[in-house]
Amino acid sequence: MSVVVGGGTLLVDAADDAVHSAGVVSVTDGVLTLASGDDGIHADNALQITGGAVEITDSYEGLEAAQITVAGGDVSVVAVDDGLNAASSTEDATEDTSGDAAAGPGGEMATDANALVTIAGGTLLVDAQGDGLDSNGSMVMTGGTVVVSGPTNAGNGALDYNGTFEISGGELIAVGSSGMAQTPSDGSTQSFVGFTLSSTQGDGSVVHVLDADGTVVASFEATKEFSSVVYSSADITSGEEYTLTVGGTVGDDAVHGLSHSGDADGATSVGTATAGTVIAGMGGGMGGAGGGAGGGGRQRP
Repeated sequence: MSVVVGGGTLLVDAADDAVHSAGVVSVTDGVLTLASGDDGIHADNALQITGGAVEITDSYEGLEAAQITVAGGDVSVVAVDDGLNAASSTEDATEDTSGDAAAGPGGEMATDANALVTIAGGTLLVDAQGDGLDSNGSMVMTGGTVVVSGPTNAGNGALDYNGTFEISGGELIAVGSSGMAQTPSDGSTQSFVGFTLSSTQGDGSVVHVLDADGTVVASFEATKEFSSVVYSSADITSGEEYTLTVGGTVGDDAVHGLSHSGDADGATSVGTATAGTVIAGMGGGMGGAGGGAGGGGRQRP
């Protein structure tokens, strides 16, 4: 069973899933404006967005499927829980009663080999009270632009994966709480930098990622409180030290709050980090090493 949207305008305000398939959902074009009491778009198997404009204005979870692919288009998600949640209904991992992959020996979260988030193009904006990008398995990013305004509570993270998160292209900024924060994993060919802040910054704060020469690499205007920032792009060089500052102004070229022409004059340094340092959150915040841990979002058969 498949649902295919190839054009036109679709406006849905639903008590349950706005768009649902027991098989595959594919969006290649069109304008979709969706509000849901449950998932914005749900597919049991695969959810693929390759074009069009998808705006999920309200949802419990924005996009949910075993395998989620965003390869084009302009996608925005507002979610009470996870923005994107990859969790299969027949996962190999043992599940607890909540649907999250259960913890294995030593407290590690089991990995769902069938769950995968792939981002290959387009623009993805996520505003989530739960995890921003969540996979019970792994995540891959090869292109596109991703802006995640993640949770303010320490029990969730802007990025949450149980397997690996390999990034080789595109641009990612993930801002949220630090208790469960993660970076991409060490198999990534594009580098990244992750910062933990000693104090929570307020919504409306402007942060800048500066290289060793003090040049602004990226600026971002936050829409909610945060205590961690993860950034990746082709401009980040592995092994180099970067500084995060708060203050100044975001550039006129800002898209979804992300800019490359921000002004950091007068901004205050709130942390430094070495690019390529892997950070895995399991209640200890950013600062540990490893391939990634955490829990997926709610999963239903």
